[in-house]
Amino acid sequence: PPLSVLLAGVLSPTMLSLSLATHVLEFFGLFLPVFVGTSWSLYEDFGATCDIPTLTAWTWISFCLSAALTLGHGCLALKIHSGQSALHAKAAEIAARLADNAADGETGISDMQEIFIGSTVLVQEALILEHSVRTSFWRSLVGTSTLLWMACVIWNFVIVIGWTFVPGTIAFYEAAGNVAAGHFCGAWASVFTARVVCLLTPFFFFMNIAQIVNWVLVTVVHSSTVSNMLLKVARGFDQNNIGIPVVEILVKAVVLRGDMDILPARRTVALGEALRLTKEKEDLEMKLEEVQGRLSKGKDDRKALREIAKIAGESMKANLTLLEKAGEEDTARWKERGRDIAAEVSARVAQEQQVATQELDRMANYVMEVTEEIKSSETYQSIVSQVQKTAEEAQVAAAEAAVQARAAAAEGMQRAQSGLEAGMAYAQSEEAQAAMAQARSRVESATSQARGQVEAGIAYAQSDEAQAAMSKAAASAQLAAQSAAATAQSAAQSAKDIAQAGTADAAAEARRRMGGGGSS
Repeated sequence: PPLSVLLAGVLSPTMLSLSLATHVLEFFGLFLPVFVGTSWSLYEDFGATCDIPTLTAWTWISFCLSAALTLGHGCLALKIHSGQSALHAKAAEIAARLADNAADGETGISDMQEIFIGSTVLVQEALILEHSVRTSFWRSLVGTSTLLWMACVIWNFVIVIGWTFVPGTIAFYEAAGNVAAGHFCGAWASVFTARVVCLLTPFFFFMNIAQIVNWVLVTVVHSSTVSNMLLKVARGFDQNNIGIPVVEILVKAVVLRGDMDILPARRTVALGEALRLTKEKEDLEMKLEEVQGRLSKGKDDRKALREIAKIAGESMKANLTLLEKAGEEDTARWKERGRDIAAEVSARVAQEQQVATQELDRMANYVMEVTEEIKSSETYQSIVSQVQKTAEEAQVAAAEAAVQARAAAAEGMQRAQSGLEAGMAYAQSEEAQAAMAQARSRVESATSQARGQVEAGIAYAQSDEAQAAMSKAAASAQLAAQSAAATAQSAAQSAKDIAQAGTADAAAEARRRMGGGGSS
């Protein structure tokens, strides 16, 4: 903004405060009481006879002027007060925004720009408020009415001093109306109001004179003719002396009060307000995004809570009911699950046992088949005949050995009988009895330990660990069955190979013996 606008705006708050104080004092101290008094006088003295010249006319004129001045001063005071309140609110808003920007401890170019714009906007708005008060209709009304009021004040002074102040001039007693004809006044309320106004006038006389002079000077100075003449004189003085528009700036700021630059000031204020509103919009948009994020999160939370409420219930009673049902359902479900697992394990074990049995049966059948094949072969038949022959020979040898064995047996019986007698004697001895008692105690201790281990084994078999071990054992059994089947198949193959080899060896041995017998 121009320098003259800044200088004028710096003085504007002080001038507005002085103007507000003047309007409030004039409103409550003079014109409101005069307006109330004249209104009461017109009502009270309506139709009354009064021989004081022009008293009734003065009362009516004072009523009209006081009404206009009361209204004018009141409107101007409200206008200045509301403008100052708006300025204070905007100053507080700008200060809060600047404090918010400075909260991070850093002041950048944008912050400095906002500080400068906020300060200049406040100065120019104060100047615009002063200009609006100065050019308002109410100021013209107050100025004109105050000028007329000064004439009315002189009129009031003449009436009060000339007719009511000097004793014996006018009679106010009602009984004197017929006696003092032409010197009687029954409008006592108007006389009382005139005297009060006469007493109040000295307190506000010079203030009213100053207001009239100020209004006349401001009106004349701010007229286009006078303002252009003043600016022309100031420019000429600057050009003829220092060449810098110092006097021109002072005239614009102090005398013209920035009246020539009020439109640029309004444009600057509008631009500053637009910038402030733009930044405020950006801040509000950021806050709106944050609030929308919170709303979205709250929506998700409410959805999750509704899902939980479906499961856990929406009230304490519903929660307790669902907990009771859940407890019953969980117990029944776990029991059913346990039965299912036990049945599944039993079925699996039975299936594995069946598979193992089938594998063993298949292996046994295979071995039988191999055996039948061996029995039905010619080599086997020759081996059998040779074996029978060998058996007969062995039988003869056995008979001979039996005779020798009986003799040896008789000798052994004698030795056994002597050993038995010695053993019986030892069994009846004290050493044998002590050994038997010690053995009996060891047996009982071992029995109790075995019983405890059995009970611990039963408890362990009923525990979760045993169930898990059973499951693992079932899996191991299945693997063992598969391994046993493979081993059995391998053993069968090995048995077949061994049988075939044995058959070959037996055949060779039989042929060897047969060959040896022939040579014998």
